[in-house]
Amino acid sequence: MDLALSRDPIESFRLFQSRVLEIYDSLVRELDLTAIDATGDINSQQLTVRRMARRVLRSYQGTVAEVTAATSDVG
Repeated sequence: MDLALSRDPIESFRLFQSRVLEIYDSLVRELDLTAIDATGDINSQQLTVRRMARRVLRSYQGTVAEVTAATSDVG
């Protein structure tokens, strides 16, 4: 309600959530992230994320120091 998107609390929340979703979608495109379906149960989501991470890490050849350096260059 503090954003003054609407006087109606439900409409205000809907508008706020729409803005959040737009920002997440733009981050996915900008940072080349992979979006996952978050409508499933937490255990299924966790398995999905672990499988995705395993695939990425399997082909990784660098060191921890290189990963740290690469991620610090992003920001």
